[in-house]
Amino acid sequence: IVVAGALELLPQILRSKCVDGDMSLTRLAKEDAASAVWQLAFKNHLRPILRTAGLLECLDDLLREKIGDVLRKNIKGALWMMEEKNVSGGNLHSSLASSTDMSGAS
Repeated sequence: IVVAGALELLPQILRSKCVDGDMSLTRLAKEDAASAVWQLAFKNHLRPILRTAGLLECLDDLLREKIGDVLRKNIKGALWMMEEKNVSGGNLHSSLASSTDMSGAS
């Protein structure tokens, strides 16, 4: 994804309001995009690239919306992996730490 230059597509997908007029397709696309970010964030050398790709803000914004449990889990996982607290000692995403309830509205 990164090598092929497709990373810039992930924020576009995550910010999309509707994909091809199909809200269920939009939900699935967002879930998959957040999952891709989460998986990429397991690679230490990719985290700085992910942080500068506009993904943190995009994921944080989505957490404030009414989203399903799968998307919320994928976003929280991605944000947790990209946190800088292990390096700086601070908590970059207080929303991740403070919202541990996975029973949010879908």
